[in-house]
Amino acid sequence: MADSSETAIETGRFDPRNQLPDPDRFDVVIVTGSYARIGDDSDWIEGLQCYIRKRVAARQPTAGVCFGHQLVASALGGCVEALPEGEAGYRQVELTENGRKHPLFEGVPDQFETFLWHLDHVTSVPDGATVLARRDETIQSFALQDAPVVGIQFHPEVTPRVAHELAAQADASTPSGDAIVETIPNEPAEPVRVSQQFYRNLVAAPRLGDIQ
Repeated sequence: MADSSETAIETGRFDPRNQLPDPDRFDVVIVTGSYARIGDDSDWIEGLQCYIRKRVAARQPTAGVCFGHQLVASALGGCVEALPEGEAGYRQVELTENGRKHPLFEGVPDQFETFLWHLDHVTSVPDGATVLARRDETIQSFALQDAPVVGIQFHPEVTPRVAHELAAQADASTPSGDAIVETIPNEPAEPVRVSQQFYRNLVAAPRLGDIQ
C-alpha cells in the first residue's frame, strides 16, 4: 500500500527539437540536462527559450535543471559562460539566506552533497531573480520573485547508484569516470533523502515562486 503522503503524478517526455508540451496540459514543465550548450547555434534552443518566456509571462510553473537552469536564465536575460575546468561528481552546495526560506528547499539542509556535471554556468541571474544556492562562485539555484520559475544547476535526480553508472560510461569527451567515483559517498542514504525531499517540494509547483 502506498504511503498516504505520496502523490500520484502524470508525466510526459518531449524532445524540444521536435515537440514542446501543451502549456495547459501539465502543472509544471521541467527543462532537463542536455549535451547541448547554450552557445550552440541551434534553432530549437531559440524556440525553447521563446517557449520559456511565454510560460513566464503566463506565470506557469517552470523549472530548469543543469542545461535547463542555464537555458531559463539566458531566456530571461541572465548570463551563461563556460566554466574552464567544469564540475563533475558529488560536491557540497550551500543554500543562501533566501534559499533557506524558499519552499523548494524546505526540509533540505543548509549544506548538502549533490551531483554536478556541467561545463557552463550561470554568472548572473535575470532581473527579478534571487540566488537560492551556491557552490563557491557558481550559482547552483535561482528563483524569480514574481513568477513560479526556478533553476537548479545540480542534478537532484542522480543518486549514488546512477552516478556509478554515469562514471562507467565516461569517455574522452566527458569528465574522468575515476574522478567521479572518488566523490561518490560511501553512505548514500543522505543524498537520496535530500533528493526525495527536493522532488516532494518540486511537485508543490504553485508555491515555487514564493520568497518568504
